[in-house]
Amino acid sequence: MAALTACQSRSQNPSSENYRQYSISLISVYEVQRDETSSQVQEATQVCPQWKMTKESAFFVLSESQPIDPQAYFRELNTAPCKVTGELLSDGNLWRFTINAGSGVIWSRGDEHRYFACMADACDALMLMPYPRLGDKL
Repeated sequence: MAALTACQSRSQNPSSENYRQYSISLISVYEVQRDETSSQVQEATQVCPQWKMTKESAFFVLSESQPIDPQAYFRELNTAPCKVTGELLSDGNLWRFTINAGSGVIWSRGDEHRYFACMADACDALMLMPYPRLGDKL
């Protein structure tokens, strides 16, 4: 099986000058499922079947997502009732990832977690709830 691969050069904070690079190889993407952490989990049976995330779309989201502070992840992002999970390799380490349909991405490996948001305009069409931008009504 061929893996999709990319390098990211993203800021830990979009306004900072410090860049961190992630090399990503996508291993697997599983089917859409309910995200039990969402406050909107009751709507999952209606909206999740409408949301699709292909391996190529997941790779795009993972490649375009920017690291964000964990507190900002939970404070600023909308949590949609749907998610996809899978595995990726980054710098020789296997990570499990979750892409929430509200534009949030979490990488997990043991007790370590990395938080990301897909803030690019091109991500909006792939999400049920795009990343909230300045001026958006919450």
